[in-house]
Amino acid sequence: MSRHLLAALAAAIVAAAAGRATAQAAPAPQGTPTPGVAYSKAQLDSMLSAAASARKQTVAANMNLTDAEAKGFWPVYDQYRAAINKIRQQQWTTLQKELTGTDSLTDKQVKQLTSAWLDLRVQEMQLRKSYYAKFLKVLSPRKVARYYQIEHRLDLLVQLAVSQEIPLVN
Repeated sequence: MSRHLLAALAAAIVAAAAGRATAQAAPAPQGTPTPGVAYSKAQLDSMLSAAASARKQTVAANMNLTDAEAKGFWPVYDQYRAAINKIRQQQWTTLQKELTGTDSLTDKQVKQLTSAWLDLRVQEMQLRKSYYAKFLKVLSPRKVARYYQIEHRLDLLVQLAVSQEIPLVN
């Protein structure tokens, strides 16, 4: 994958993760976003948009799509990413509840939140599997496999960035 696109994606993701883990109001960030700095909703939305754009650019740069393939692929991609992002937002909300109340939550509440988070991870895998057939309608099996490999690598970057910002439950 293109290193400059991966670097841009990673920076945008880390910034978004850092902002989500902190308060929602702060002055405009200068230079590279810093973990632990609070960002406004508009700034967070901008960073998340930049991350999505960097992801899409990385996919485009590494898929080597023909014009005909691109015409079929990008609409499915956009639907897929919207569906994945919806699940990821639910995962984040669940994690936020667990993180903001780690000291005050009962074991039962922690158990329920963890179970809900795991259920959302299963939903994410089911969604990936359901889109596999949709991607196969517009791309060859090799190109679909390549796409899923690229997505997996990008998801690992996201998970690493986010996990560095989330403290362990006490």
